[in-house]
Amino acid sequence: RRDRPQGASSLYDPRAGWINGYPPPSARIDLGPAAPGAPGAPGSRRAPTVGGPDSLPIDLDVATAEELDRLPRIGPGTAARILANRDSFGPFRSLAGLGRVRGMGPATLRRLAPRVTFSGRAASITAGNRRP
Repeated sequence: RRDRPQGASSLYDPRAGWINGYPPPSARIDLGPAAPGAPGAPGSRRAPTVGGPDSLPIDLDVATAEELDRLPRIGPGTAARILANRDSFGPFRSLAGLGRVRGMGPATLRRLAPRVTFSGRAASITAGNRRP
């Protein structure tokens, strides 16, 4: 290489700390000690999560965006798609009906099954589900 003097080692340059022309790897931040009380920390017990198996199922036919966001694998974008689909096509009534939403595949539906329920009634406009 032109930027390396003739005869310089190609594997490691101790003066520059570079390896094969690349900087050395930075420290991994995900390997540090776990915060006290965090899941996986020594001596800590995992706290039940909102929307977990201990809580009541969420009715997806009338749920708000905030309630949907508490479900596993459902972020703000997916929650918005669920609300838009429900507003356009009516209540889901079942997991099969929820499957019509883009991003709701079989694995996600299986994961949501114990945490959701369906009433079959349409959501109220005053429930805070619709955008102004």
